[in-house]
Amino acid sequence: MIELANFLAVSTFNDGFHSILKMVEVMGMVVGSIAEEYAVQRDDSRIKQAEKRHAASSKEGRTAQRQATASQQAFFEEVEGVLYGPGIVD
Repeated sequence: MIELANFLAVSTFNDGFHSILKMVEVMGMVVGSIAEEYAVQRDDSRIKQAEKRHAASSKEGRTAQRQATASQQAFFEEVEGVLYGPGIVD
C-alpha cells in the first residue's frame, strides 16, 4: 500500500494528474471527458500555484512576514518575559 501511494505521489508530482489517468487506462477502465477536463484543471492550478510560490516578489514577501513575526515575538518576550520554556517553573 505504501509503495503504491509512493508511486502515485511521485507520478503526480512529475507528470500531473494525467499520469493517474494513464494508470487507470492501463487497468482497463475507460476515462471519460470529464475526468480529462478535471486533470487539466488540476494540473493548471497546480502549476500556477507553484509559479506563484516561486516568484521572487512572493518569496520576499514571505521572508518579510517571517521577520516581522519574529521581531514581534521578540518584543513580546522582552515586555512580558518568557512565559513558556524548560525550567521556567523552577
